[in-house]
Amino acid sequence: MTMLDNAARALAKLRSGVDDYDALDDELKGDLKNEARTMLIALRDPSDEVTLAGAEIIRNVHAGESGEAFQSDAANTWRFMIDAVTRG
Repeated sequence: MTMLDNAARALAKLRSGVDDYDALDDELKGDLKNEARTMLIALRDPSDEVTLAGAEIIRNVHAGESGEAFQSDAANTWRFMIDAVTRG
């Protein structure tokens, strides 16, 4: 499942109070994905607070790290930045 699918599932659950996304028809799933996409586009440009949250991880990146470590740093940066958004 893609992140967009996860966002659409969360919207469906928010509306109904239950996780019934898999039972929805394709048209409604498409509508929910479009709403989720619109929200993500609106959040694409980070605020100063979000940029600072991501910078916390970047400060700890070293040139000698492995590819796996860089992937972990990137994932953690994303999580820190999303956490900063959702606190607001």
